[in-house]
Amino acid sequence: MRAWYLLSLALLPCVTASVNHLVLCKGLAVDRVALAGLDSASFTFPSDLPETMCVTIDPCTQSNADGDSVPRDTWFHRSNPVLARVGEAAAQAEFGAYAFHSIEYARIPDGVTLEVCAPDFHRVREEGVYVCNEDTITAFQGRCPRTTELGGFVQGDCQQPVESQPELVGHIQMMRYTLDEGWGCFAADTPNVDQRLSDASMPNTVLPCPELGDIGSYTVGASACTVFCPTNYVVSNGLCVPQCDPAVAPNDVCGPLQYATTTCTEMSPPRYQCADCPVVAGSEILPWTAGTSRTATCEYSACAAGTFSTTSGVCEACAVNSITATESQSACTACDPQSTGTHQEATGGTVCDPCFSETIDTSNLCVEGEHLLRNFTAINDYFNTHAVYGSFNDMVAFCRDSYACLPCPPGTYAVGQNCEPCAIASYQPNYAATNCFACSHGQTTTQSGSVDASACVCDEGFE
Repeated sequence: MRAWYLLSLALLPCVTASVNHLVLCKGLAVDRVALAGLDSASFTFPSDLPETMCVTIDPCTQSNADGDSVPRDTWFHRSNPVLARVGEAAAQAEFGAYAFHSIEYARIPDGVTLEVCAPDFHRVREEGVYVCNEDTITAFQGRCPRTTELGGFVQGDCQQPVESQPELVGHIQMMRYTLDEGWGCFAADTPNVDQRLSDASMPNTVLPCPELGDIGSYTVGASACTVFCPTNYVVSNGLCVPQCDPAVAPNDVCGPLQYATTTCTEMSPPRYQCADCPVVAGSEILPWTAGTSRTATCEYSACAAGTFSTTSGVCEACAVNSITATESQSACTACDPQSTGTHQEATGGTVCDPCFSETIDTSNLCVEGEHLLRNFTAINDYFNTHAVYGSFNDMVAFCRDSYACLPCPPGTYAVGQNCEPCAIASYQPNYAATNCFACSHGQTTTQSGSVDASACVCDEGFE
């Protein structure tokens, strides 16, 4: 019959502060109850951890508390004396055959990976050797805290359960441990000037110090990046800054649209506390300049004609088809080609020009059947009369181009870039025609510009 033997409940001896140990334990439920009853305000890590029935391994010297070698990257079974818990070796010697308890939980330091498994019991029975059942191998990353800041201790970090079914005695009985890549047991003199150790306790890793900037340097520190600043500079957020109080004068310069509310002259150049200049309608804020009357005050200049003041305190040019005729304006006035026949094709304009007032080369602008118009009223009249073309009325484009080519209307035909009325005895019902249709023999019209065949009537003597 398999029997359990009560082992000594003596606490694990305190480990040295310079090394964080790998600890393998039974008694997870008992130890968690004991841990929950401790006063966290007075808790000391790791000596106050109630770890019972445990074995401790130094991952740096690769030995247990008795000095026995427990090398890394090597599988060990619980029957190996180097993994004997307190009182366990004596019980094994006394009773001979011994039911080895499972490893129920582990305290794994940062930088260490622990792998555990159940033995392949078939191999144990057939060959008498302990090897892992490959299907049971599980890895656990170290995350046990190395410091004891108040409120910083997380119970689960230092009591990672590794046995999913602790009631099955003898299940998780094998282990091996490794150091993570880049981790080792580095002494305080290992880092270079711009490096630090992740922790003074081992295992640890070498980390780069943050970018320092153009001022200052690092001095060698085991677990901290110690900044050395030149005279009149102090360390702030890991950087060397002037000894002016950053809350009072945090800036080397003010922004172009700001002024200095305070000036600290303890450094050269001085440092400033800055604020935004108020916006003045119709004016722009002149750029901030250190060491002048502009340092602590705001100065302004009127926006020139053709520009307007923005809500951010700068002058901008009026857009196309808008102007300011005088200075100190906070908004531009629109030119309206569609309704007033005026436009301004350049940015920064100061006057709305009449459409079609420009001198341009008008030769060969229109295609056959179209006539050339450069008159605001005439173009509007054309579209009012010929509603069928109303959707093509784009006075903005006409003004920009300074001309419009429009189809000759019915009753006319295109000659060059002009529309001529159909002569007597002819007519034209279509737009964009280049000739007119003649009435039948013996017919005429009563007037020129006829648009339909019905305008043709009999000549005198015909019926």
